[in-house]
Amino acid sequence: MRPWPPNLSKGPAGVLQFSGRLARVPPALSTQTHRMNVFVRYFVELPLPASAVDDALNRIPAAWLVGMAREAQVLAESLLLEAGVDLGAQRAGSAVDLAMAAPIRLGSSTARQMTWSAVGGARSLPIFRGEIEIARVGHNGAQLSVSGRYWPPSGSVRLASDRAIVLRAGEATLHEFLDRLASAVTMADQLVHYRAV
Repeated sequence: MRPWPPNLSKGPAGVLQFSGRLARVPPALSTQTHRMNVFVRYFVELPLPASAVDDALNRIPAAWLVGMAREAQVLAESLLLEAGVDLGAQRAGSAVDLAMAAPIRLGSSTARQMTWSAVGGARSLPIFRGEIEIARVGHNGAQLSVSGRYWPPSGSVRLASDRAIVLRAGEATLHEFLDRLASAVTMADQLVHYRAV
């Protein structure tokens, strides 16, 4: 997982990397504007106070978040392949690079900016850029949501008729990621209560 905000620099073998504090957008997001993207949103409600969800999210290891993004990407790639989309070099073997910002309090909710990209060979292609939000629901509940722009892991999906395919893959990606994240948040919260006993 990368620190936020990402910055632009060339790493070994030309792989784009993030560092420093001035950059706001990963290089793939600024250079791949010709690729089709769609807005997607998904949420789950948890029977936990928003503060407990926020604390639990802070305790989840970065490697777990990257793994969740990777599993979500594998699902999206399988949907695209079933629909006949040629993914070329951006297949399930490519790594995922994820960056998440520190939380920002917005009234009774908390938001974190997040991006993830597929890194394969010397290319870095954006998959998602948006935010994770935790909002209070009632007295002891929370809504965990993720929303933003989704790019399919391929430059070959460009036709307007393919927009439904891209939207389906984007929704499945966020659904898979957020369901895994909600499970990890619940598990992290239970672990804290178990240690307190």
